[in-house]
Amino acid sequence: MLVCLRSLRRLEGVSTTHGLRQHRALGGLAQHFIRDTSTAWSYESAAKVPGIDPTTLSASDKVASGILAGLLLPSPRISQVFLYNARGSDLYEQIVQQEEYYLPRAEVALQQAHIASIAAHQSASALVAPVASQVVIELGAGAGHKTMPLLDHLAREATLTTYVPIDISSSALDENSQFFADHFEGRPEIQIRPHVGGHEECMLRAASIPGRRIYLFMGSSLGNFDDEEILELFDLVSKLMLSGDRFLLGLDRAHGAAKAEKKIVAAYNDAAGITAEFTLNALLHVNELAGLNFSVHGWRHVAEYDRASSTIQTYVEAVGPQTVLDAQGRTVRSFKSGERIFMEQSRKFNTAGILHLSEAAGLALTRQWMSDDYMIVELRKDLFKQWLARSKWIFKDLVGDEGLLRRPIALRNPYAFYLGHCAAFADIKVLQMPGADAESNRRHFERGIDPDVDDQTSCHSHSALPTAWPSVAQQHAYEERVCAQLKEHWLGCGLGAHSALGLMVLEHTMMHHETLLYMVAQDQRHKALPAQDPRPAQHANQPRKKYLLAQPAPLPQIATVHVAGGPCSLGASKAEVAELGFVWDNEMATEVREVPGFAVRSHAVTNSEFRAFVEDGGYFKGALWPTPEAGKWAQDVQQGKPLHWERSDRAAGGWTVHVPIRKPASMNEAAHWPVHVTLAEAQAYCTWIGGGARVMREEEYHRIFWNASETQGKGHSGGPGSPRACFRGSAIRGNNDFKHLAPTPVGALDDAPSAILPLFDLVGNGWEWTSSAFAPLSGFVPMPVYPEYSQDFFDGKHFVCLGASPFTSLQLLRPSFRNFFQARYPYGINKFRLAWTAP
Repeated sequence: MLVCLRSLRRLEGVSTTHGLRQHRALGGLAQHFIRDTSTAWSYESAAKVPGIDPTTLSASDKVASGILAGLLLPSPRISQVFLYNARGSDLYEQIVQQEEYYLPRAEVALQQAHIASIAAHQSASALVAPVASQVVIELGAGAGHKTMPLLDHLAREATLTTYVPIDISSSALDENSQFFADHFEGRPEIQIRPHVGGHEECMLRAASIPGRRIYLFMGSSLGNFDDEEILELFDLVSKLMLSGDRFLLGLDRAHGAAKAEKKIVAAYNDAAGITAEFTLNALLHVNELAGLNFSVHGWRHVAEYDRASSTIQTYVEAVGPQTVLDAQGRTVRSFKSGERIFMEQSRKFNTAGILHLSEAAGLALTRQWMSDDYMIVELRKDLFKQWLARSKWIFKDLVGDEGLLRRPIALRNPYAFYLGHCAAFADIKVLQMPGADAESNRRHFERGIDPDVDDQTSCHSHSALPTAWPSVAQQHAYEERVCAQLKEHWLGCGLGAHSALGLMVLEHTMMHHETLLYMVAQDQRHKALPAQDPRPAQHANQPRKKYLLAQPAPLPQIATVHVAGGPCSLGASKAEVAELGFVWDNEMATEVREVPGFAVRSHAVTNSEFRAFVEDGGYFKGALWPTPEAGKWAQDVQQGKPLHWERSDRAAGGWTVHVPIRKPASMNEAAHWPVHVTLAEAQAYCTWIGGGARVMREEEYHRIFWNASETQGKGHSGGPGSPRACFRGSAIRGNNDFKHLAPTPVGALDDAPSAILPLFDLVGNGWEWTSSAFAPLSGFVPMPVYPEYSQDFFDGKHFVCLGASPFTSLQLLRPSFRNFFQARYPYGINKFRLAWTAP
């Protein structure tokens, strides 16, 4: 679990008294005492304390046992949480006022000197009009006194700004809310939505609010994290970020030419001795909580600066031999004179250090503001680095150089074409790089193929494949050169990738990365590639958590959910387009539709459910299929089963299920995964089920999120609880964006759009088939730079798919995005659920 304790010692710098009241409640301590930000232990390590079973402890006993566990470590420590009780909070207020403690003043001064530039979404070289909505998410917000001036300037970047302060202390957020109300009285364009709890859960909830997002982590809070914890935090933020989002960090600078080491040391060793008293007060606090007998006269405060790590490390050191006893007079631990107990750390940063950490998490350092003592940095998601990393993973790690000319799907080109195509597309649309090699690549790799499934000689215009392919090294070098120039162009002017052309080429590549995995699945099915369990996709910028394959699980209770009739809209509004920076031309127009009430299954049809159809001979019953041609295809081409299935022994459930990049799964394991089939197969299954069952329509899918918004009493505006917010919430928690690298059992993820509409896997676990033909929305205009993208497929043979698969990038997860496949294209990761027209 991500660190959920904010480092209270050096964070707020103005007022923490109210923000710490919760910590005086033992229940609050037990709830949040999960992982100390400067250590890797918890009260759960109390199992190592003789005679203690942590599973049977009360809240207060858990806190006490955690204290004992820390003291019994080879290098003993006391959590920094215990620096704070009523006395500790009062002492901290005094520390902030000491001349030596420069941090709060340094941050305020730097912020004031550059506040307009810091607040600006882009540099002065790329001025843009304010967006409709933005969300400012502050981690460890506390009382928020220093945030309000910055928030005031940030609000000028949007028509509506929602401020989301996150803190584990409800009382701190109460003070924050009151200060906000006083500061922004009469300013309805700035709203506040406090979130109480740990970073991870609160960020997931806050990230569902529609709008461009700015994450704040100020006060040099990062200084209390070690590298692993920083990467964990950065990974989480990166996982939630889209191209236009920003991450602002306030950091205390390390020693150097502009800043003497002695200044840093003095900040933690003030002449008045307030910091020493503050540190020793923690001993009295743990005495109260754990019944110990620490004497402040037997210990002294030590704060030393480690130059190698640029870190202040704070200890209490024994003055003479000391024996710590518990409430029963038993010895907890004896200390020799000079032995130390670790209390807390405070790291200092330089540009190189933060650059190294951010790059490791797939973030780019795009801007920074510096004084002699302090720095504020802006990080953005590095989508160009993600492009190269995923490309390397697919073409080198999965396919290999020797496999690039294979063509596992006859309806697609060889792998090598797509290695050149993604780069050539960007070169054609944006760069037009000089040189004969680049010109040749643009000619041969401009456009791929999507022939008619029924008549493969019928295909739109496309590039002719080269007679002599470029070498693998040449293709990779071309791709790297294209990405480098794209990144230099956009990041160099402070834009990130947030421009229409930049996003178009990035999203184009993301779509190909997904469909390339469909090809990999076929290669594995035919044993041209080894099937192996995937490892954590660090190259794909995924959270640094242990990857677990989806395990067999009981089938969740299947329910039929009634969706009330009412309006919905398809497409993206002008305000949404401005916020997103880019959408495809088939999303551009907004079309409002009135949708009659309907019923729909809570879960997609599973492999287990579909097996009954297969074993009943459904593929050989022509009357079930939507057309005679489809019935013939089911027998002759599919050979009586989904493409991804192979017959197996009874012990494995009779079938093996193939999915990309992992070993085939037995039907026993895959029974409760959604079945991935074509629209024709889905429609035949619905007919077999009977009772008027059918596949959902495009507008019905959207109506679910509108109805979810209505059940929350939020109406149809673009703010929190809106249809977009409901969609975003499902997307964040769903099986998508390479989070699981495999299907998950239906309903296993808490990703329903609302509690009243328990519909699961709507934005993940497979694209959701609709029975709606892919057609232009009212007012459709082809995009001038890529007019063929949509209009070549308004042919009545392609149908709309919505949501996401496990391999759909976060950048594509928006309600307006419309994927499309032919009704009998069998290679995709497409699922369906049963729907019925209301009587």
